[in-house]
Amino acid sequence: MNGPVKRTASVLLAGTIGALGPGIAPPAMADQEDWRPPEADASMLPDDDDGTLPEDKDNTTECIEANDDRDNGKIVKAIPWGWTYLQLDEVHEIMADTTGGIGLDEDGDPMTVAVIDTGVNERRWLTVHEGADYVAEDGPGLGLNDCDGHGTMVAGIIAADIPDDATKVPESIGFQGVAPDAEIMSVRQSSDNYSDPEDDDKDSEDDSDDEDSDDEDFDDADKDSADKDSDDKDSGDSDADNESEPNGTTPEQHEPGKGDDGDDEEGVGNLGTLAQAVRFAASQDDVDVMNISIDNCRKINETQGKQMQQLHAAVDWAANKQDVVIVASAGNVGPDCAQNTKKEPRTIVAPPWFDDDVLAVGAITEEGGVADFSMHGPWVDVVAPGTDILSLDPAPSGKGLANRVIQDGEAEPVRGTSYAAPYVSGLATLIRAKYPDWDAHQVMERIENTAQHPAAPDGHSQYIGRGVINPVAALTTSGAATTAEQGEIGPVRAELPDPVSRDWTPIIVAFSGAGGALVALLITLFTVHTIRRNRPDS
Repeated sequence: MNGPVKRTASVLLAGTIGALGPGIAPPAMADQEDWRPPEADASMLPDDDDGTLPEDKDNTTECIEANDDRDNGKIVKAIPWGWTYLQLDEVHEIMADTTGGIGLDEDGDPMTVAVIDTGVNERRWLTVHEGADYVAEDGPGLGLNDCDGHGTMVAGIIAADIPDDATKVPESIGFQGVAPDAEIMSVRQSSDNYSDPEDDDKDSEDDSDDEDSDDEDFDDADKDSADKDSDDKDSGDSDADNESEPNGTTPEQHEPGKGDDGDDEEGVGNLGTLAQAVRFAASQDDVDVMNISIDNCRKINETQGKQMQQLHAAVDWAANKQDVVIVASAGNVGPDCAQNTKKEPRTIVAPPWFDDDVLAVGAITEEGGVADFSMHGPWVDVVAPGTDILSLDPAPSGKGLANRVIQDGEAEPVRGTSYAAPYVSGLATLIRAKYPDWDAHQVMERIENTAQHPAAPDGHSQYIGRGVINPVAALTTSGAATTAEQGEIGPVRAELPDPVSRDWTPIIVAFSGAGGALVALLITLFTVHTIRRNRPDS
């Protein structure tokens, strides 16, 4: 099966699974929409700050390290499947021909993507600059110390650029992100490897006595290690490259914050610091797109509280006042993030919950099916590749690429909705570069409208949203940018052409002539036969 045919088949498979879902459930768009959040309260917007906390957190666990014991037979010799699946070679050609760069604005300056995550380590083949740090000021710049490794891999998918002939890079292939000419601004908001100082007075934290437990730190949905199925066939069997050795955590284990038990030894970062991070990033004039690959899972009846309101207000302000495209991972199923299987969701994932202003991204596998760890919900907008991830080696000492992490002594593929989101952030960056007059909502709608819609009544399902992103279509489709400009289009439908009024005169003449000739022939045959029959015998 050739490439285009195979890709089409995969897209159709994604649409089918998205419509049916686990257990052959019916398409599930919430009917009564009781899941929707209340209106954002602008008065809850966090105060502007300098991008730091009054007190640094303690680095209590060693950072992720690179495993240099490489087996030459396991070096990656192929580009990631997500690259070919999304036809990014063609996408880059389109951008180079129309804008003169792949992530440059109309003036030739780099677009900027704010990565709110565990920080981003500096790399030779990644343009990253400091932004803010709500963990500790212990790196070469604010946000430039990624002890967990998660944010570095996310940033690599967006904007890394390793040429084929790169020196001092052990891989035999080049590697590019979706928008390799763009810049990353790093905002470190959380970490598994840090904790509050021992003498910290936790009773002084906001909402510590709130019955809704709003001061509870992150229950990050991106806990791939909790899926118990990382060796599933959907995780693939691509060759291993640089395997990151976790002394404390891995990109897959990224779980910035404490769990329901309130044990803050699991990490730092909460809804309050996320709200501050969103406010800070959106206040920077050069930020065009914001990627948030960290989530908070809560039961649907436990979504109120000061910090949740602050996050909602920050997201609303960023999208509608600051014109920033916000892309967020849909979240991963885990012990603290129960899958939604009914029409009305039982688990809320924030910030995807604020769907009006956020582009929520689920994950698919190489075969085109919905990844079993990808959270469902009516707020899911689109899906993108989220398994067998290849990106920059996330360890502080890493120099090349990595597509494996060591978990419990075993090398496992990198996967998660965390890594599907940056594919979409990269696409949003390219759209903003090509269409500089479009606002944030127009960019988000273009991505949704050009996705491969599932076979659902309204072209949307809670499993894959509007479908698999289609970067080529998003960058080349002509017409209106938004559904508001082109009307409610719903799912694409095949239509029969209008009836054609045909002039039957030539046909009548032709048949008449043929009929006359036939009659003449019959008369002739009849005459000849009669003459022969009546002729006297010789």
